[in-house]
Amino acid sequence: MSETSSANIDKNQNLLNMEDDEFDLLGFLYLLRSKIVYILLLFILGGTLSGLYTKFFITPTYTAVTKLYVVSASTDSLVNLSDLQIGASLTADYEHLILTRPILEQVITNLGLEDVYNTETLKDTITITNPEDSRMLYISIETTNPQYSMDIANEIARQTVEQLGDLMDSTPPKIAEKAVYPEHKTSPSVTKNAILGCLAFSIVYIGILLVRFLLDNKIDSEQDVEKYLGMPPIGIIPELSKK
Repeated sequence: MSETSSANIDKNQNLLNMEDDEFDLLGFLYLLRSKIVYILLLFILGGTLSGLYTKFFITPTYTAVTKLYVVSASTDSLVNLSDLQIGASLTADYEHLILTRPILEQVITNLGLEDVYNTETLKDTITITNPEDSRMLYISIETTNPQYSMDIANEIARQTVEQLGDLMDSTPPKIAEKAVYPEHKTSPSVTKNAILGCLAFSIVYIGILLVRFLLDNKIDSEQDVEKYLGMPPIGIIPELSKK
């Protein structure tokens, strides 16, 4: 008899452990539904605060792009296949040489930006890309001043043409397209940051609810009695209303 009782106790304990390991998804969904008003309020609050912060406290930046075409002409007439192949190999060298100190210093001097930039801070505004399978170089300048962005991009292109041809003893690159005045800011995006704020505030609140739900082991109903104690309730005492 005692062996049977011990087996029943072990069985109930195993069932209890299994129940504890299961996540009550339905219960959590009910909890979220009961808190839906707070979730929506935080969703709206997060978007509003993020949008306002982005609009009034983050300085916008503007990007201007100039394009260079790199080709090596062996003669003064037509460009042959060999010239195109040499131009492709020179493109990688130009990417690094454009960022050298002599060119950047000359750009700063010519534009009178000594009080605004040094060679290192100016270099941080420059992004050079080479589209795949091409001999094009895109020089992008991103600053907080749209006029600076355009002027720097065009001056870097001009200095590249003037200085690097002699330095590399080859035909200098050609300016395929000059930078224009950027009418619209590059970043930040008020809409994007507002959406991120909406999601961040609501997700954090849902995470807090999840942690509290997982740590909540109070017995609130007859279902909890069976869940945590592994036995059905004998009876239920009804709640008496106060007169």
